[in-house]
Amino acid sequence: MKDYAILPNVLMCTIDGTQYHSSNSVSCHCCLTKEHKSGELTYSHSVLQGAIMHPDKKQVIPLCPKSLNIKMAPRNKIVSSMRANASLITYGQRIQGRSL
Repeated sequence: MKDYAILPNVLMCTIDGTQYHSSNSVSCHCCLTKEHKSGELTYSHSVLQGAIMHPDKKQVIPLCPKSLNIKMAPRNKIVSSMRANASLITYGQRIQGRSL
C-alpha cells in the first residue's frame, strides 16, 4: 500500500455507485423502489464501490462494495453524500494502523 500513498500516509479513495438489478415486477424485501410519474414502480439493488488509486498507476485496489438497501435509501443528494462519507470513514477505519 505504500506505493499508493499520494502523500506520506495518505491514500486516495474514489467511490462510485452502481445499480446491478432493476425490474418492474421482480422484487425482494431489500429492494430500493422508485415511483415514476405514471405510478409505475421500479425495484432495484445498488452498491457503493470504492477503490484506492494513484495517479501514476494503472492498477487500482478495489474495496468491498457497500450494499444500499431500503433502510438507507438516499432521498436527496445531501443524504447520498453523507452516506458516501460514512462509507469512506468505515474504509479508513479498516485500514487504519496498517503500515503504508
